[in-house]
Amino acid sequence: MKQRPEGKPPIERYSVIQRFEARAREFLAPLLKEGLDPGRAAAAVFLGIFIGIVPIYGLQTITAIGLALLFRLNKPLTVAATFISNPLLQPFIIFSSVELGCLLRTGSFQPLSLSALANARTHINKEQLFIWAIGSVALGILLGGVGAAITAVVVHFHLRPSANSALREAPTGSDL
Repeated sequence: MKQRPEGKPPIERYSVIQRFEARAREFLAPLLKEGLDPGRAAAAVFLGIFIGIVPIYGLQTITAIGLALLFRLNKPLTVAATFISNPLLQPFIIFSSVELGCLLRTGSFQPLSLSALANARTHINKEQLFIWAIGSVALGILLGGVGAAITAVVVHFHLRPSANSALREAPTGSDL
């Protein structure tokens, strides 16, 4: 190999980095643009929020990717929507899931008192886990539906100007 002046790295190093960047762009560009019509984007967000709320901790991302592949949805959008399950929102998600599950199971909300919270902290039985599970499924459906509706509207209005400009630029019958 030739001697290079100090401070100049070999040319091969630049070509490896450039090839890596080109391959990364080739891989990521179609991945980010897949399924971005309003319905499919809404479905991807619904699925991500639903999986993010259902208590399958440790498996949420892999489940989201697997189901997005199965239903051919936008994978980055689905995974991004699972991030609703973050440390800041997790206490509210668990509390809402338990309360909604209790409402669905017994017909009333769980009484909220300091002694009840202290007892629940030390011992959780199967009934409470079942209430949490059905409540999280219901909450996932509710919040997923809200997130999907918002996504559909945003994507529709985001894509609408480009669709209208394409229609304006299309030749009319008199131009032909």
